[in-house]
Amino acid sequence: MASSEPRGVAGSWVRAREQDTDLDEVYVRPDTPLPPSRMGRTGLELREDGSFRETAPGPTDAPEGGPAGSWSVDGEHLVLRGGSERGERKLRISEVTPERLSFRRT
Repeated sequence: MASSEPRGVAGSWVRAREQDTDLDEVYVRPDTPLPPSRMGRTGLELREDGSFRETAPGPTDAPEGGPAGSWSVDGEHLVLRGGSERGERKLRISEVTPERLSFRRT
């Protein structure tokens, strides 16, 4: 993992399924050129203040945000609390660079 600092993880991320591997789920920055996606693209908006929102395609295929939650980094895990899925989720970070964020599949 390149960094586990919250600053490296903060920002907007869009799921890039075409870049997934057998081991990892990949997210990239929204301005990354990607081909159209039949299913639309989900995403994460990890704000510097520790809040987050998940995005998903809405009725017009434009991304829409769900309920807000909070996030933190605990070691090599991104911890999401609340949001569209209640409770706590831990996603194991396998890579974080300025352009790419990937989580180890469980």
